[in-house]
Amino acid sequence: MTTMPSHPHASELVDCHIVEVGERQAWPFLTFAHPGHDPETRLYIDAEITVAPSPRLPNDLDSHLNVLVTLSGLNGATVASATIDQNNALILTFDDQPRTRLTVSGQPTEATTGEPWWLRRT
Repeated sequence: MTTMPSHPHASELVDCHIVEVGERQAWPFLTFAHPGHDPETRLYIDAEITVAPSPRLPNDLDSHLNVLVTLSGLNGATVASATIDQNNALILTFDDQPRTRLTVSGQPTEATTGEPWWLRRT
């Protein structure tokens, strides 16, 4: 078992599997597991997200449920690449075909209470 620093870098998500989708207080999150690594890493989200290709969602969902349902579609996916762009957006590409991409904005919204996104060990 490998010990990892307490504040993970996005690049450490490569080859990790999403094993949990949920919400803690007001923040949606994804939990990532990597074979041979303990503990898991959790991505908390407090910004706009996009998933491409866009999933089909029911029309009657409010924006809060829309985010959770969208993220739930990623459960079980394996990260193929993880980058942070010049605007601090986190971009995760998964190993499925066609390649699914999750982008978490690096810019806060009016409702953002801290960082737009952050990673923590669980």
